[in-house]
Amino acid sequence: MDIYTVSFFGHREIENSLAVERKLEAKISELIHTKQYVEFLVGREGEFDTLAASVVKRVKKQMDYGNCSLIRVLPYMKAEFSDNEKEYLDYYDDVEICG
Repeated sequence: MDIYTVSFFGHREIENSLAVERKLEAKISELIHTKQYVEFLVGREGEFDTLAASVVKRVKKQMDYGNCSLIRVLPYMKAEFSDNEKEYLDYYDDVEICG
């Protein structure tokens, strides 16, 4: 299988979130339509990461395609994750913790 990986990282604050959201939605939809399988990696350390994860979830649900996954990437094990592992795994398709 040909896996296409997209890593989201951005600013802590977004000035025009609606415009950014529309651009993300268009690009994510395009990638899901044109790639065999897409992994979306997100850190969720600021507004952009949170927005990107939300848009991926929404587009994925709307399109009902099984050719993508949303993966939360942690730089190391965090107490927030260990205390809320079920909620993380309910929201994300997978969680990767870097060594």
